[in-house]
Amino acid sequence: MNERPFRLTLIVLGHGVFLALLVLAWKHTLLRSTFGDTAFQVFKWVSQPGLDIEAHRYTAAVPQICVKAAMYFGPSLSTLLIIASLAHVLVGYGVFLLCAHGWRAPVSALACAMATVLCTRLTFYSPVLEANYLLCLPFLLLGYLEARARALAPAHADTPAPSHPRTLFTALLLLLIPLVVHPTGWMVMLFCIVFAFALKWTGRGSTIVLVLATLLWPVLSRWILPPTGYELALYDGVLQGLGNFGDLAGWGSWRHLSMHTFSASTTYLPALLVLLAVLVCWTVSRRYILAGLTLGGALAFILVYLITFHKGDAAVMQDRGILPVATIIALSASALVARVATPPMRMAALVLATAVLFIKLRDVSFASRPFAEQYRATGTLIAQAQAQGVRRGLVDPDLLRDRGIQAGWAFPVEILLRSAAPGSRYGIVLVDANNPLPAAALANGDLWLLDRAWDVDANGNAIFDRSTSPYVRIAPR
Repeated sequence: MNERPFRLTLIVLGHGVFLALLVLAWKHTLLRSTFGDTAFQVFKWVSQPGLDIEAHRYTAAVPQICVKAAMYFGPSLSTLLIIASLAHVLVGYGVFLLCAHGWRAPVSALACAMATVLCTRLTFYSPVLEANYLLCLPFLLLGYLEARARALAPAHADTPAPSHPRTLFTALLLLLIPLVVHPTGWMVMLFCIVFAFALKWTGRGSTIVLVLATLLWPVLSRWILPPTGYELALYDGVLQGLGNFGDLAGWGSWRHLSMHTFSASTTYLPALLVLLAVLVCWTVSRRYILAGLTLGGALAFILVYLITFHKGDAAVMQDRGILPVATIIALSASALVARVATPPMRMAALVLATAVLFIKLRDVSFASRPFAEQYRATGTLIAQAQAQGVRRGLVDPDLLRDRGIQAGWAFPVEILLRSAAPGSRYGIVLVDANNPLPAAALANGDLWLLDRAWDVDANGNAIFDRSTSPYVRIAPR
Protein backbone atom coordinates (compact mmCIF):
# COMPACT_ATOMS: atom_id res chain seq x y z
CA MET A 1 0.00 0.00 0.00
CA ASN A 2 1.38 3.39 -1.02
CA GLU A 3 1.78 6.17 1.55
CA ARG A 4 -1.09 8.41 0.35
CA PRO A 5 -3.81 5.68 0.38
CA PHE A 6 -2.42 4.44 3.70
CA ARG A 7 -2.75 7.83 5.38
CA LEU A 8 -6.18 8.37 3.82
CA THR A 9 -7.36 5.01 5.17
CA LEU A 10 -6.17 5.92 8.65
CA ILE A 11 -8.16 9.17 8.49
CA VAL A 12 -11.22 7.22 7.33
CA LEU A 13 -10.74 4.95 10.35
CA GLY A 14 -10.79 8.02 12.58
CA HIS A 15 -14.05 9.17 11.02
CA GLY A 16 -15.45 5.69 11.60
CA VAL A 17 -14.59 5.84 15.30
CA PHE A 18 -16.40 9.12 15.88
CA LEU A 19 -19.39 8.22 13.71
CA ALA A 20 -19.78 4.98 15.66
CA LEU A 21 -19.58 6.91 18.92
CA LEU A 22 -22.23 9.35 17.68
CA VAL A 23 -24.53 6.42 16.89
CA LEU A 24 -23.95 4.99 20.37
CA ALA A 25 -24.46 8.41 21.96
CA TRP A 26 -27.81 8.76 20.14
CA LYS A 27 -28.89 5.21 20.92
CA HIS A 28 -27.95 5.49 24.60
CA THR A 29 -29.01 9.09 25.13
CA LEU A 30 -31.16 8.32 28.16
CA LEU A 31 -28.37 6.30 29.74
CA ARG A 32 -25.71 8.97 29.18
CA SER A 33 -27.75 12.09 29.96
CA THR A 34 -29.74 10.87 32.98
CA PHE A 35 -27.10 9.12 35.07
CA GLY A 36 -25.12 10.39 38.07
CA ASP A 37 -23.06 13.54 37.68
CA THR A 38 -24.28 13.99 34.11
CA ALA A 39 -27.93 13.93 35.19
CA PHE A 40 -27.30 16.69 37.69
CA GLN A 41 -25.37 18.75 35.15
CA VAL A 42 -28.06 18.38 32.47
CA PHE A 43 -30.77 19.23 35.00
CA LYS A 44 -28.99 22.50 35.79
CA TRP A 45 -28.44 23.29 32.10
CA VAL A 46 -32.13 22.80 31.39
CA SER A 47 -33.71 24.36 34.47
CA GLN A 48 -31.29 27.01 35.75
CA PRO A 49 -30.45 30.35 34.07
CA GLY A 50 -26.99 31.30 32.84
CA LEU A 51 -23.91 29.17 32.32
CA ASP A 52 -22.91 26.81 35.12
CA ILE A 53 -19.11 26.50 35.32
CA GLU A 54 -18.05 23.67 37.61
CA ALA A 55 -14.67 24.01 39.35
CA HIS A 56 -13.38 26.60 36.85
CA ARG A 57 -13.70 24.17 33.91
CA TYR A 58 -14.38 26.94 31.41
CA THR A 59 -13.15 24.97 28.40
CA ALA A 60 -15.62 22.16 29.15
CA ALA A 61 -18.66 24.38 28.55
CA VAL A 62 -19.25 23.57 24.86
CA PRO A 63 -21.95 20.90 25.39
CA GLN A 64 -23.71 23.17 27.88
CA ILE A 65 -23.66 26.04 25.37
CA CYS A 66 -25.16 23.73 22.74
CA VAL A 67 -28.03 22.82 25.07
CA LYS A 68 -28.59 26.43 26.15
CA ALA A 69 -28.63 27.61 22.52
CA ALA A 70 -31.12 24.91 21.52
CA MET A 71 -33.48 25.94 24.33
CA TYR A 72 -34.24 29.21 22.50
CA PHE A 73 -36.19 27.15 19.95
CA GLY A 74 -38.38 25.47 22.58
CA PRO A 75 -37.52 21.80 21.99
CA SER A 76 -38.79 18.97 24.15
CA LEU A 77 -36.77 17.58 27.02
CA SER A 78 -35.99 14.42 25.02
CA THR A 79 -34.46 16.56 22.26
CA LEU A 80 -32.34 18.46 24.77
CA LEU A 81 -31.12 15.17 26.22
CA ILE A 82 -30.09 14.01 22.74
CA ILE A 83 -28.23 17.26 22.12
CA ALA A 84 -26.43 16.93 25.45
CA SER A 85 -25.39 13.37 24.65
CA LEU A 86 -24.20 14.10 21.11
CA ALA A 87 -22.42 17.35 21.98
CA HIS A 88 -19.83 15.61 24.13
CA VAL A 89 -18.82 13.34 21.22
CA LEU A 90 -18.89 16.26 18.79
CA VAL A 91 -16.24 18.09 20.83
CA GLY A 92 -13.74 15.30 20.16
CA TYR A 93 -14.94 14.91 16.58
CA GLY A 94 -14.43 18.64 16.03
CA VAL A 95 -10.83 18.39 17.22
CA PHE A 96 -10.29 15.39 14.94
CA LEU A 97 -11.75 17.23 11.93
CA LEU A 98 -9.57 20.26 12.60
CA CYS A 99 -6.45 18.10 12.83
CA ALA A 100 -7.29 15.89 9.86
CA HIS A 101 -8.74 18.39 7.38
CA GLY A 102 -8.03 21.86 8.73
CA TRP A 103 -4.39 21.57 9.75
CA ARG A 104 -3.69 18.33 7.81
CA ALA A 105 -1.96 16.85 10.83
CA PRO A 106 -2.48 13.08 10.36
CA VAL A 107 -0.52 11.94 13.42
CA SER A 108 -2.57 14.11 15.78
CA ALA A 109 -5.82 13.20 14.02
CA LEU A 110 -5.27 9.45 14.32
CA ALA A 111 -4.05 9.83 17.90
CA CYS A 112 -7.20 11.79 18.81
CA ALA A 113 -9.43 9.02 17.46
CA MET A 114 -7.41 6.28 19.14
CA ALA A 115 -7.21 8.05 22.50
CA THR A 116 -10.98 8.54 22.54
CA VAL A 117 -11.61 4.80 22.85
CA LEU A 118 -8.34 3.16 23.94
CA CYS A 119 -9.10 3.16 27.70
CA THR A 120 -12.78 4.07 27.50
CA ARG A 121 -15.62 1.91 28.75
CA LEU A 122 -17.81 3.06 31.65
CA THR A 123 -16.74 6.70 31.29
CA PHE A 124 -18.62 6.91 27.97
CA TYR A 125 -21.80 6.76 30.05
CA SER A 126 -20.71 9.60 32.31
CA PRO A 127 -19.69 12.16 29.67
CA VAL A 128 -19.44 15.24 31.92
CA LEU A 129 -16.42 13.77 33.71
CA GLU A 130 -13.73 16.28 32.78
CA ALA A 131 -11.07 13.60 32.22
CA ASN A 132 -12.86 12.76 28.96
CA TYR A 133 -11.64 16.08 27.54
CA LEU A 134 -8.00 15.10 28.07
CA LEU A 135 -8.59 12.56 25.30
CA CYS A 136 -9.14 15.27 22.67
CA LEU A 137 -8.23 18.80 23.77
CA PRO A 138 -4.44 18.13 23.94
CA PHE A 139 -4.52 17.47 20.20
CA LEU A 140 -5.44 21.07 19.52
CA LEU A 141 -1.90 22.03 20.48
CA LEU A 142 -0.34 18.91 18.97
CA GLY A 143 -2.20 19.25 15.68
CA TYR A 144 -1.16 22.88 15.38
CA LEU A 145 2.49 22.10 16.12
CA GLU A 146 2.47 19.18 13.69
CA ALA A 147 0.96 21.31 10.94
CA ARG A 148 3.47 24.12 11.47
CA ALA A 149 6.34 21.63 11.44
CA ARG A 150 5.12 20.10 8.16
CA ALA A 151 4.72 23.54 6.61
CA LEU A 152 8.07 24.95 7.71
CA ALA A 153 10.31 21.91 7.42
CA PRO A 154 10.61 18.94 5.05
CA ALA A 155 8.71 15.80 5.98
CA HIS A 156 10.64 13.60 8.43
CA ALA A 157 13.38 16.21 8.71
CA ASP A 158 16.14 15.58 11.20
CA THR A 159 16.12 19.21 12.32
CA PRO A 160 13.38 20.81 14.43
CA ALA A 161 10.85 23.10 12.82
CA PRO A 162 11.88 26.74 13.19
CA SER A 163 10.16 28.78 15.87
CA HIS A 164 8.17 31.94 15.27
CA PRO A 165 6.76 34.36 17.90
CA ARG A 166 3.24 34.14 16.48
CA THR A 167 3.42 30.35 16.45
CA LEU A 168 4.57 30.31 20.06
CA PHE A 169 1.82 32.70 21.16
CA THR A 170 -0.85 30.57 19.46
CA ALA A 171 0.66 27.45 21.00
CA LEU A 172 0.44 28.97 24.48
CA LEU A 173 -3.24 29.79 23.96
CA LEU A 174 -3.95 26.24 22.75
CA LEU A 175 -1.99 24.87 25.71
CA LEU A 176 -4.23 26.74 28.14
CA ILE A 177 -7.34 24.87 26.96
CA PRO A 178 -6.40 21.40 28.30
CA LEU A 179 -4.65 22.91 31.32
CA VAL A 180 -7.91 24.49 32.50
CA VAL A 181 -10.10 21.47 31.88
CA HIS A 182 -8.54 19.07 34.40
CA PRO A 183 -6.20 19.25 37.44
CA THR A 184 -3.82 16.67 35.92
CA GLY A 185 -3.94 18.24 32.49
CA TRP A 186 -0.49 19.71 33.08
CA MET A 187 1.00 16.21 33.38
CA VAL A 188 -0.48 15.07 30.08
CA MET A 189 0.58 18.28 28.36
CA LEU A 190 4.11 18.04 29.73
CA PHE A 191 4.47 14.67 28.05
CA CYS A 192 2.87 15.93 24.83
CA ILE A 193 5.21 18.93 24.60
CA VAL A 194 8.37 16.91 25.23
CA PHE A 195 7.23 14.21 22.82
CA ALA A 196 6.48 16.83 20.15
CA PHE A 197 10.04 18.11 20.58
CA ALA A 198 11.38 14.57 20.18
CA LEU A 199 9.36 14.32 16.95
CA LYS A 200 11.02 17.55 15.72
CA TRP A 201 7.72 19.45 15.75
CA THR A 202 9.13 22.27 17.88
CA GLY A 203 12.47 23.96 18.39
CA ARG A 204 14.40 24.02 21.63
CA GLY A 205 13.39 27.59 22.53
CA SER A 206 9.67 27.02 21.98
CA THR A 207 9.80 23.76 23.92
CA ILE A 208 11.45 25.42 26.91
CA VAL A 209 8.78 28.14 26.98
CA LEU A 210 5.93 25.63 26.69
CA VAL A 211 7.44 23.35 29.34
CA LEU A 212 7.94 26.23 31.77
CA ALA A 213 4.36 27.43 31.21
CA THR A 214 3.11 23.89 31.88
CA LEU A 215 5.17 23.47 35.04
CA LEU A 216 4.13 26.87 36.36
CA TRP A 217 0.44 26.19 35.79
CA PRO A 218 -0.19 24.09 38.95
CA VAL A 219 1.17 26.97 41.04
CA LEU A 220 -0.59 29.75 39.13
CA SER A 221 -3.89 27.89 38.98
CA ARG A 222 -4.06 27.53 42.77
CA TRP A 223 -3.82 31.31 43.00
CA ILE A 224 -5.95 32.30 40.00
CA LEU A 225 -8.44 29.39 40.19
CA PRO A 226 -8.49 28.08 43.78
CA PRO A 227 -9.08 24.33 44.01
CA THR A 228 -12.48 23.06 45.07
CA GLY A 229 -13.10 20.93 48.15
CA TYR A 230 -13.26 17.83 45.94
CA GLU A 231 -9.86 18.59 44.43
CA LEU A 232 -8.36 19.23 47.85
CA ALA A 233 -9.64 15.83 48.94
CA LEU A 234 -7.86 14.25 45.96
CA TYR A 235 -4.64 16.04 46.91
CA ASP A 236 -5.01 14.67 50.44
CA GLY A 237 -5.48 11.23 48.92
CA VAL A 238 -2.17 11.60 47.08
CA LEU A 239 -0.35 12.45 50.31
CA GLN A 240 -1.94 9.54 52.13
CA GLY A 241 -1.10 7.19 49.27
CA LEU A 242 2.54 8.25 49.31
CA GLY A 243 2.63 7.40 53.02
CA ASN A 244 1.27 3.90 52.38
CA PHE A 245 3.26 3.07 49.25
CA GLY A 246 4.52 -0.19 50.69
CA ASP A 247 0.99 -1.64 50.61
CA LEU A 248 0.57 -1.27 46.82
CA ALA A 249 -0.86 -4.77 46.33
CA GLY A 250 -3.66 -3.99 48.78
CA TRP A 251 -4.70 -0.70 47.20
CA GLY A 252 -8.17 -0.45 45.70
CA SER A 253 -6.72 1.27 42.63
CA TRP A 254 -4.32 -1.61 41.99
CA ARG A 255 -7.12 -4.17 42.34
CA HIS A 256 -9.27 -2.17 39.90
CA LEU A 257 -6.47 -1.87 37.35
CA SER A 258 -5.48 -5.53 37.46
CA MET A 259 -9.06 -6.80 37.62
CA HIS A 260 -10.15 -4.79 34.57
CA THR A 261 -7.08 -5.76 32.59
CA PHE A 262 -7.00 -9.52 33.06
CA SER A 263 -10.05 -10.93 34.90
CA ALA A 264 -13.39 -9.16 35.40
CA SER A 265 -12.98 -7.32 32.09
CA THR A 266 -10.27 -6.53 29.56
CA THR A 267 -10.89 -2.78 29.50
CA TYR A 268 -7.21 -1.87 29.69
CA LEU A 269 -5.70 -4.92 27.97
CA PRO A 270 -5.75 -3.41 24.44
CA ALA A 271 -3.99 -0.30 25.76
CA LEU A 272 -1.36 -2.48 27.45
CA LEU A 273 -0.78 -4.48 24.26
CA VAL A 274 -0.52 -1.31 22.17
CA LEU A 275 1.95 0.14 24.67
CA LEU A 276 4.13 -2.98 24.55
CA ALA A 277 4.03 -3.10 20.75
CA VAL A 278 4.98 0.57 20.49
CA LEU A 279 7.88 0.17 22.93
CA VAL A 280 9.22 -2.82 21.00
CA CYS A 281 8.94 -1.05 17.64
CA TRP A 282 10.58 2.18 18.84
CA THR A 283 13.38 0.13 20.40
CA VAL A 284 13.95 -2.03 17.32
CA SER A 285 14.09 1.08 15.15
CA ARG A 286 16.64 2.52 17.64
CA ARG A 287 14.45 5.46 18.60
CA TYR A 288 15.33 4.99 22.25
CA ILE A 289 14.31 8.48 23.32
CA LEU A 290 10.79 8.01 21.95
CA ALA A 291 10.55 4.59 23.60
CA GLY A 292 11.77 5.99 26.92
CA LEU A 293 9.38 8.94 26.82
CA THR A 294 6.44 6.67 26.04
CA LEU A 295 7.23 4.25 28.85
CA GLY A 296 8.04 6.99 31.34
CA GLY A 297 4.93 9.02 30.52
CA ALA A 298 2.57 6.04 30.76
CA LEU A 299 4.09 4.74 34.00
CA ALA A 300 4.13 8.17 35.60
CA PHE A 301 0.45 8.76 34.96
CA ILE A 302 -0.52 5.25 36.06
CA LEU A 303 1.45 5.79 39.26
CA VAL A 304 -0.40 9.03 39.94
CA TYR A 305 -3.70 7.20 39.41
CA LEU A 306 -2.69 4.37 41.76
CA ILE A 307 -1.68 6.79 44.51
CA THR A 308 -4.67 9.12 44.14
CA PHE A 309 -7.27 6.35 44.21
CA HIS A 310 -5.44 4.01 46.59
CA LYS A 311 -8.55 3.78 48.81
CA GLY A 312 -10.68 2.76 45.83
CA ASP A 313 -13.81 4.42 44.48
CA ALA A 314 -16.79 3.68 42.25
CA ALA A 315 -15.75 1.88 39.06
CA VAL A 316 -16.67 4.77 36.79
CA MET A 317 -14.64 7.20 38.91
CA GLN A 318 -11.59 4.94 38.87
CA ASP A 319 -11.97 4.58 35.10
CA ARG A 320 -11.88 8.35 34.96
CA GLY A 321 -8.65 8.43 36.96
CA ILE A 322 -6.71 6.25 34.52
CA LEU A 323 -8.40 7.47 31.33
CA PRO A 324 -5.85 10.13 30.21
CA VAL A 325 -3.06 7.55 29.89
CA ALA A 326 -4.75 6.73 26.59
CA THR A 327 -3.60 10.10 25.22
CA ILE A 328 0.02 9.29 26.02
CA ILE A 329 -0.11 5.85 24.43
CA ALA A 330 -2.15 6.95 21.41
CA LEU A 331 0.19 9.83 20.54
CA SER A 332 3.23 7.54 20.52
CA ALA A 333 1.39 4.80 18.61
CA SER A 334 0.12 7.22 15.99
CA ALA A 335 3.58 8.73 15.48
CA LEU A 336 4.96 5.23 15.03
CA VAL A 337 2.27 4.23 12.51
CA ALA A 338 2.91 7.40 10.48
CA ARG A 339 6.57 6.36 10.11
CA VAL A 340 5.87 2.91 8.68
CA ALA A 341 7.68 2.89 5.33
CA THR A 342 7.13 -0.45 3.58
CA PRO A 343 3.80 -1.60 2.03
CA PRO A 344 3.63 -4.91 4.01
CA MET A 345 4.23 -3.08 7.29
CA ARG A 346 1.63 -0.46 6.40
CA MET A 347 -0.93 -3.18 5.80
CA ALA A 348 -0.03 -4.83 9.10
CA ALA A 349 -0.31 -1.50 10.93
CA LEU A 350 -3.67 -0.84 9.31
CA VAL A 351 -5.03 -4.25 10.29
CA LEU A 352 -3.83 -3.88 13.88
CA ALA A 353 -5.21 -0.35 14.23
CA THR A 354 -8.57 -1.46 12.84
CA ALA A 355 -8.68 -4.42 15.24
CA VAL A 356 -7.87 -2.30 18.30
CA LEU A 357 -10.44 0.38 17.42
CA PHE A 358 -13.14 -2.21 16.69
CA ILE A 359 -12.52 -4.08 19.94
CA LYS A 360 -12.67 -0.89 21.96
CA LEU A 361 -15.85 0.33 20.26
CA ARG A 362 -17.35 -3.06 21.07
CA ASP A 363 -16.26 -2.59 24.71
CA VAL A 364 -18.00 0.79 24.84
CA SER A 365 -21.19 -0.66 23.38
CA PHE A 366 -21.28 -3.61 25.78
CA ALA A 367 -20.62 -1.33 28.76
CA SER A 368 -24.17 0.00 28.37
CA ARG A 369 -25.66 -3.16 29.87
CA PRO A 370 -25.50 -2.28 33.61
CA PHE A 371 -26.71 1.26 32.87
CA ALA A 372 -29.59 -0.12 30.79
CA GLU A 373 -30.56 -2.49 33.61
CA GLN A 374 -30.67 0.42 36.06
CA TYR A 375 -32.70 2.48 33.61
CA ARG A 376 -35.27 -0.30 33.16
CA ALA A 377 -35.49 -0.82 36.94
CA THR A 378 -36.08 2.87 37.60
CA GLY A 379 -38.63 2.90 34.77
CA THR A 380 -40.66 0.27 36.62
CA LEU A 381 -40.39 2.27 39.84
CA ILE A 382 -41.51 5.46 38.05
CA ALA A 383 -44.53 3.65 36.60
CA GLN A 384 -45.43 2.38 40.07
CA ALA A 385 -45.22 5.88 41.55
CA GLN A 386 -47.30 7.37 38.73
CA ALA A 387 -49.95 4.68 39.15
CA GLN A 388 -50.27 5.75 42.79
CA GLY A 389 -50.49 9.43 41.84
CA VAL A 390 -47.21 10.23 43.59
CA ARG A 391 -45.46 13.44 42.53
CA ARG A 392 -42.91 13.51 45.34
CA GLY A 393 -42.13 10.13 46.85
CA LEU A 394 -40.10 8.37 49.51
CA VAL A 395 -38.90 4.91 48.47
CA ASP A 396 -38.13 2.30 51.11
CA PRO A 397 -34.62 0.79 50.83
CA ASP A 398 -36.19 -2.68 50.70
CA LEU A 399 -38.13 -1.70 47.58
CA LEU A 400 -34.99 -0.32 45.95
CA ARG A 401 -33.09 -3.47 46.84
CA ASP A 402 -35.84 -5.74 45.50
CA ARG A 403 -35.75 -3.91 42.17
CA GLY A 404 -31.94 -3.90 42.06
CA ILE A 405 -31.77 -0.10 42.03
CA GLN A 406 -28.62 1.66 43.19
CA ALA A 407 -29.82 5.02 44.49
CA GLY A 408 -26.76 7.28 44.31
CA TRP A 409 -26.53 10.90 45.35
CA ALA A 410 -28.10 12.10 42.06
CA PHE A 411 -31.02 9.64 42.23
CA PRO A 412 -33.71 12.37 42.60
CA VAL A 413 -32.67 14.19 39.41
CA GLU A 414 -32.19 10.92 37.56
CA ILE A 415 -35.84 10.12 38.30
CA LEU A 416 -36.96 13.66 37.44
CA LEU A 417 -35.31 13.56 34.00
CA ARG A 418 -36.35 10.00 33.19
CA SER A 419 -39.97 10.52 34.20
CA ALA A 420 -40.25 13.75 32.18
CA ALA A 421 -38.35 12.59 29.08
CA PRO A 422 -41.19 10.58 27.44
CA GLY A 423 -43.23 13.75 26.97
CA SER A 424 -44.70 14.73 30.32
CA ARG A 425 -43.82 18.30 31.15
CA TYR A 426 -43.95 17.54 34.82
CA GLY A 427 -41.76 14.70 35.99
CA ILE A 428 -41.68 13.27 39.48
CA VAL A 429 -39.05 13.22 42.23
CA LEU A 430 -38.26 10.15 44.28
CA VAL A 431 -35.74 9.89 47.11
CA ASP A 432 -34.33 7.05 49.16
CA ALA A 433 -36.20 7.05 52.47
CA ASN A 434 -32.88 6.33 54.19
CA ASN A 435 -31.65 9.79 53.15
CA PRO A 436 -33.84 12.06 55.29
CA LEU A 437 -34.74 15.50 53.95
CA PRO A 438 -35.35 18.59 56.08
CA ALA A 439 -38.91 18.81 57.37
CA ALA A 440 -39.61 21.91 55.25
CA ALA A 441 -38.41 20.15 52.09
CA LEU A 442 -40.64 17.14 52.84
CA ALA A 443 -43.66 19.36 53.37
CA ASN A 444 -43.07 21.61 50.34
CA GLY A 445 -42.05 18.94 47.85
CA ASP A 446 -38.63 20.50 47.28
CA LEU A 447 -35.97 18.91 45.13
CA TRP A 448 -33.23 18.72 47.77
CA LEU A 449 -29.66 18.03 46.67
CA LEU A 450 -26.24 19.00 47.98
CA ASP A 451 -27.76 20.56 51.10
CA ARG A 452 -30.03 22.96 49.29
CA ALA A 453 -33.42 23.16 47.57
CA TRP A 454 -33.43 23.58 43.79
CA ASP A 455 -36.04 25.47 41.81
CA VAL A 456 -36.89 23.02 39.01
CA ASP A 457 -38.01 25.83 36.72
CA ALA A 458 -35.73 28.72 37.63
CA ASN A 459 -35.40 29.88 34.02
CA GLY A 460 -39.13 29.65 33.28
CA ASN A 461 -39.17 27.21 30.37
CA ALA A 462 -41.84 25.01 32.03
CA ILE A 463 -40.10 21.73 31.28
CA PHE A 464 -40.60 20.70 34.92
CA ASP A 465 -43.60 21.68 37.01
CA ARG A 466 -42.97 23.40 40.34
CA SER A 467 -44.91 20.83 42.32
CA THR A 468 -45.60 21.61 45.97
CA SER A 469 -46.97 18.17 46.73
CA PRO A 470 -45.55 16.87 50.00
CA TYR A 471 -43.43 13.75 49.95
CA VAL A 472 -45.40 10.54 50.51
CA ARG A 473 -44.18 6.99 50.88
CA ILE A 474 -44.63 4.74 47.85
CA ALA A 475 -46.71 1.69 48.74
CA PRO A 476 -44.98 -1.61 47.85
CA ARG A 477 -46.94 -3.91 45.59
